[in-house]
Amino acid sequence: MLQSDDVLAAFARRIAEHATKTVPSIQREAVEEVHLFGWGHALVVPTPGSHSGTAQAARQPLGRILFANTDNDAAPAFENAVAHGARAAEQAMALLKQ
Repeated sequence: MLQSDDVLAAFARRIAEHATKTVPSIQREAVEEVHLFGWGHALVVPTPGSHSGTAQAARQPLGRILFANTDNDAAPAFENAVAHGARAAEQAMALLKQ
């Protein structure tokens, strides 16, 4: 099983070993923890109301602070980040004209 504790632990060890080979100044013993999450995959499954709730409220401007990233929606994706970036850029230009 892909998400078994043994598989995740082995993967964490490989990450630590790779880090010490990639960055020789890191001693293997210096790696105290590797946080690894065994999520199945990066597929978001929308539910009723998921696109009109907390994520959408949290992306609203806070004064002159604008938010633009993949997490501005309940369906994080590169395409959404680009759209939110364009929206934030337009909002920033409007704010600068005030």
